[in-house]
Amino acid sequence: MPKKSGENRPYAYRNFRDEVAAVALALAARPVLEGRMDRSGRASFGNRLGGVHSSDRLFLDWRSSWGQFEGAARDAGRRYRHYVKTDVRKFYPHIRRGQLIDALAGILPRDPIFLALRSLLWADGPNLAAGPTISGCLANVYLASLDEELLNAWNLRGRYFRYVDDMYLFGGNRRELLGVFRRLRARLWEHYGLPTHHGKAEVGRSASALNGPDSPASWVGLSEDFDRIARTLYHVPPEFLSLYARHPARTLRAYTQGLRAAGLFVSTDWLAQQFLSLRGRHPPRDAWDGFFHLRFPRLNIESPYGAARSWGASLLRQNPDFARAVGRLRAKLTAGFRAAAKRIPYSSRADDRRRKHAIFMLRFYAIRLSMFDCVPVSGFFQKFLDHPWALEPSVSANALLSDPNAVNRFLEALMSRRALLVRVRAAWALGELGAIRAIPALWRAAHPGFPLLIRLASLEAILRIDRYHTLNPSAVFAAARAEKIPAVRKYLYIILGQIRDPRVRPLLQHRAASERDFFARRAALFALHAPTRLAAHLAPPSRHAAASLLPSRTRVL
Repeated sequence: MPKKSGENRPYAYRNFRDEVAAVALALAARPVLEGRMDRSGRASFGNRLGGVHSSDRLFLDWRSSWGQFEGAARDAGRRYRHYVKTDVRKFYPHIRRGQLIDALAGILPRDPIFLALRSLLWADGPNLAAGPTISGCLANVYLASLDEELLNAWNLRGRYFRYVDDMYLFGGNRRELLGVFRRLRARLWEHYGLPTHHGKAEVGRSASALNGPDSPASWVGLSEDFDRIARTLYHVPPEFLSLYARHPARTLRAYTQGLRAAGLFVSTDWLAQQFLSLRGRHPPRDAWDGFFHLRFPRLNIESPYGAARSWGASLLRQNPDFARAVGRLRAKLTAGFRAAAKRIPYSSRADDRRRKHAIFMLRFYAIRLSMFDCVPVSGFFQKFLDHPWALEPSVSANALLSDPNAVNRFLEALMSRRALLVRVRAAWALGELGAIRAIPALWRAAHPGFPLLIRLASLEAILRIDRYHTLNPSAVFAAARAEKIPAVRKYLYIILGQIRDPRVRPLLQHRAASERDFFARRAALFALHAPTRLAAHLAPPSRHAAASLLPSRTRVL
């Protein structure tokens, strides 16, 4: 797995049965392990196991644990003038299996859980593998004796903090602090076999300990705010569940259009899954401190497009705190994205490590910004369609959905000679926008002369747009008869089921009986017996939220 420094991080995974057994063992040993970790005070914060009575997750949420770590470090920074930061180079591969087993034996003596963990570790290899779920917990066990030694024997209580392999030391005297730092590096190497990363060591004033440009403190808060808003929008309002049970397609269409009119662009596929998974049940509790208390205006499913703008304005007006939070987050993400986009080196002579780090930061901001109105920075996303190595085409396509000229941009990308994934995402975006005038181009892209992925994406976009009167029935009928690829025939059968033509039913009856491909045969049966239920099984189209504001030459009809 690539790291933001440009290096690759090796990962390993157990088979499913062993992984379930390892997690069960960690849950059983959780009270003993956690009690041992904090016996001399709280110094380790990363990869901490959840509370004794918590059964919903193995580890504490990383945002919560980082917040606790940052709070403790900032308190120490106010009391001491200087700080030193270091981390272990290739932490997990350097953990010695035999020494880790000895540490476990000291915490869990004569315990069946220890015997089971020991057998798992012996099967994994000579070192601790990064990737398995409990590796983070075992890494904390490996360094538990070091934490206790630093807090007690070295008298660093309140001055030493560790987050996984990142270690912070605080002190009032710079020379004394550097001496402690050198002793710590020697101790890590001689007794634990852990080399420190010389290039990442930092020494400076405590006021800047957690405020560097690449410090997690500069973007963890943004990630937490984004998750609160995203989980709120993908949380199904209870008052909409009964409406969805009666009118699934129109409810989803009205909800997504209203959110998009408010400048919030959510995935219709995810919303459809949420509605379907909660059918007949109440939504879960607000475990993430989201805005689940929002007041939602009444949906107008009879006119989802015409009422979208007023619905979105009412949503923001009735929830001013939510509107302010969205505005602040969007402004911060936009500023970060602008700065990251300007740091991308396009020259082939640029340093590869510098490029990878810039791309890492760019993707962090772009993925989160694509959920909001991205018109001010649409030019950057349009540029990255020509550079898919810098930003995935799916992220650029999501962000450009808010551009008033999005239909023109995606039509040009679909028919261009750009990368295959760019053209596939362009076809998806046209279906997501519900652009009726894009149907002729999508039907042309479904021609056998185009790559298979583009053909499939174009046909799915036509189904999303859900306006079949613009298609030529004879052309669809001829294509379904002559098509040789089963995956394409599946889409053509569903489209045929929506077209009124006397030749369609005999063809579907014949193909439902003679089709060899299982999925194509099921599609023919579905189109033959339940054509009107199509909208309940497919995500509805999401016509552009700014359609009424567009000029006639770019307007989504």
